[in-house]
Amino acid sequence: KTATWTPSAEGTYQVKLVISFGAKEVASKTIDYVVEKKTTLSDLLKELKIYPQILINVKVTDKVAAMEDARVLAEAEAVEKELGDTGRLLLRSSGTENLVRVMVEAETDELCKTMANRIVDKLELYRK
Repeated sequence: KTATWTPSAEGTYQVKLVISFGAKEVASKTIDYVVEKKTTLSDLLKELKIYPQILINVKVTDKVAAMEDARVLAEAEAVEKELGDTGRLLLRSSGTENLVRVMVEAETDELCKTMANRIVDKLELYRK
């Protein structure tokens, strides 16, 4: 149950929040942090950048095999490395369907699509 606000080299904040509690507790912890730092929430969020996001659900025949495929994992690692601190990749299988979810956040819509489609292409072998 921690919220970590870390200033980066560029003077912006990186926010890492592990959520394992309810919305009221999140609000309470956020208010506590703002009071402790003697600042305002708007000041903390001045440098917040909200990036475009794309989510592609890929129907597959075998989600376990798809998620363990070396080519898929290598491409995911390459995408994460290229995105660095300016985006993120979430690659996971559905808990209820034969789906692999590919979510990318990046600085531009075009970059999101390009990076996500690189992973989707590697999943082609498993597509329904």
